[in-house]
Amino acid sequence: MSLMYLPYDRGGLSVVKKKGTLFHCLWQCAYIRRYWEAVRDGIQNILCIQIPLDPKLFLLGIYPMNYKIRKRHQQFLEIGILLAKRVIAVSWKRTGVPGMDKW
Repeated sequence: MSLMYLPYDRGGLSVVKKKGTLFHCLWQCAYIRRYWEAVRDGIQNILCIQIPLDPKLFLLGIYPMNYKIRKRHQQFLEIGILLAKRVIAVSWKRTGVPGMDKW
């Protein structure tokens, strides 16, 4: 069993050695924030629409009030955000910040 579960840093994304809340690790951390901005910019460039950088949208999938978007754009946005969250989950124990090449 010890070979199966090698010791690792439980801080998540191993960028900073401090521990934070889950919200900090997924949104407030400056390194992850740059990743989310890059994801948003990539989706905006593909769809040619403005997307607010809002944790409710990117983490929970809750759209802001009065935000109108076409159904096809909404589906693409949701898939893009899902893939971005997957990249964060896969690279959680690795050192450094996930790059856009993984997305």
